[in-house]
Amino acid sequence: MNFCSNQREREQMIKMKKVSPEKIENNSIPIFSMIMFAFFPTSFQKEIGGNLYIIVLWLILTAFVLTVFIRNAVDTGKLRLVIFILLYMCGVSMIQMYTNKWARISIARIAPLVVLLLTLTIVVKKIPDFSVMERLTDIFSATCIIWNVGILLQFSPVVDFTKNFYSQYYDRALHYSMLYKKPVMGFGVHTFAAFYYFLMFICYYGLAQKRHKIKDYLLCFVYICFTALLTSNSSLIYTAVMLCMYVWLIRKKVFVILSVVCAGILILYQNSEWILHNYMIFLRDGKSGFQGRYVGSNTFLENFEVIKSSLGIGFCILDNKNIIYSDSGYVMYLTMGGIILLVLLYSLIILFVRDNIPKMYRLPMIFLIMSFEVALPGTFSYRFVFALVFAVCFFQSLEKQALDAQMIYPPNMCRLRC
Repeated sequence: MNFCSNQREREQMIKMKKVSPEKIENNSIPIFSMIMFAFFPTSFQKEIGGNLYIIVLWLILTAFVLTVFIRNAVDTGKLRLVIFILLYMCGVSMIQMYTNKWARISIARIAPLVVLLLTLTIVVKKIPDFSVMERLTDIFSATCIIWNVGILLQFSPVVDFTKNFYSQYYDRALHYSMLYKKPVMGFGVHTFAAFYYFLMFICYYGLAQKRHKIKDYLLCFVYICFTALLTSNSSLIYTAVMLCMYVWLIRKKVFVILSVVCAGILILYQNSEWILHNYMIFLRDGKSGFQGRYVGSNTFLENFEVIKSSLGIGFCILDNKNIIYSDSGYVMYLTMGGIILLVLLYSLIILFVRDNIPKMYRLPMIFLIMSFEVALPGTFSYRFVFALVFAVCFFQSLEKQALDAQMIYPPNMCRLRC
């Protein structure tokens, strides 16, 4: 009993420590990250943000990345590699400008790549409080459930709010999501929603492994359900992977298994016709998904012409060609800088994950990022950088919390806890 009493006093003393300015700064980084990748409006009264909005957004992201860059460590080897990549891309751009009268430099090509590359040199050392990260994930989950249930039930205030403040990408993108009752929250389209639901699934997967709370197991299942209800090719693949991970997670939890099986049967029974109908629409549509992008399609025809005939277009836009910058991150980077940019950039992403995310979560994160690039150039999106920083903060704080718990309650003393 004395051991337990002493440890409780120690825990209370830790909680009573004054909050330092540095700690406030550490905690503000993930808070701001979540606001920007999950809740920042993309439209006003259904009008998608124009050029001024985009400029302001990227200025905010640049300031954010510079703040994280200054406050944490920087890998000098990666920084040298980034400088080489940028010099290489400038050279490719100059060649393109010199040989093609239709080529013009675009800040829209420069800013995303520079900001991404700068982010990938950072080694995060300033770890936020786990309690803050826990609250943030719970706030996201509560909002996600309420928001998506409103969309699924076609609750007018929720649907109207989503259309007014979260229309994005192009005029009809969100329209189709609402038409097919896709639980996209504020992410606009099913592909991006699937990415962020998988990310939150990995967060709660880690929580469930560390502390074995029923809430964490249930929220993992919630994100599997929302991903499945997005009814797209990418969501189908992510749902299958998440289910495999989930089965492994709950393999020894009889109560959780029975609860999940019952909930799954109920959801399928109530929505089987609608789910099957939506999936059949997209699976039969040869213009969408992997087949529409890569198999028997001319989507990337002019991209491949550029890839085969040059080092790339660099930071240029070619006014005489229909170059596609969406639908595939791999094709986009090949178009911009050839195989050199492709290999170096994705190598930096893998190295960033290796250096910033604990070992247990590296493989799921690498799979998520690399697989998403098949569908869309997610790494070129402003949301990706904010979400990546948030993920690093979450997993590092979770790992630190687990290590602190082991120090307070060593394995050989766990049975003495009251």
